[in-house]
Amino acid sequence: MKKENPDKELEELIQAIFDENDASYGYRRIYLALRNKGYKVNHKKVQRIMRKLGLMVK
Repeated sequence: MKKENPDKELEELIQAIFDENDASYGYRRIYLALRNKGYKVNHKKVQRIMRKLGLMVK
């Protein structure tokens, strides 16, 4: 069974923040950017999603 991805919106938002900042934001800064935008998300979840998407700081 294939389930719909519940974190799709969050993944797109993390990818946008990462691309917007020239790949210089790690999970800590992205976590804070999300919090500033009003999203309540755990830093570990941000870290897992970034690892899944292959986003690494230069």
